[in-house]
Amino acid sequence: MAAGERLQYFVRSINDGGEAVESDTFSLAALPAQEQPLRILLTSDHQLKPMTPANMQKIAETVGALDAVFFSGDLQNIPDRASEWFDDNRGSAFFPGLQGNADYDLAQSRQQGDSTYDTTTTYRGGALIQNAPLFPVIGNHEVMGRYNPGKSLGSQFNDPRPRAVAEALYEANADLYNPSGDPEIRAQWIEDNSFNTTTYEEIFTLPRRRPCR
Repeated sequence: MAAGERLQYFVRSINDGGEAVESDTFSLAALPAQEQPLRILLTSDHQLKPMTPANMQKIAETVGALDAVFFSGDLQNIPDRASEWFDDNRGSAFFPGLQGNADYDLAQSRQQGDSTYDTTTTYRGGALIQNAPLFPVIGNHEVMGRYNPGKSLGSQFNDPRPRAVAEALYEANADLYNPSGDPEIRAQWIEDNSFNTTTYEEIFTLPRRRPCR
């Protein structure tokens, strides 16, 4: 793609029965042209907060098409809870809010004289990342604590341990934890017993090298 060029695309999914579901048509651009002015949204701390769908909807309505979304951490609350990314039943999950697919009812009360008027508005978020690349960075809410299926996800999130501490504990008890000396068992034990960003890295591909010029 040439600098500044926008490419239209759509996504088609086919289920096991051969039925196809197709998205609307969107567009994306690669490298902007030299001196091209850009509209970039800088945001953070969405975390299923009540005003997030409303704010994203207002951005779509007032600013229009964006060239990029910079997200400076804390995308959701607990990264291993899939619903917070995709389909939280409160209607304010991470991706729907940035795609115009949220469904959050925001209640407001207004006092006029001796009367109170209650209104509810449903906010859908904004269709932002279908047409603009998303560049997130890791905040503390993208980091899970020690893995323990016997505890809730909230408890696991609040149970971090530095990797160096987990490695030292493993080495002190390697014969107990991994009698066969299997390197895969070692790696998994250390990952499970220290804080990690596994879910974040599975959702977002982190760059492994600098881009070519």
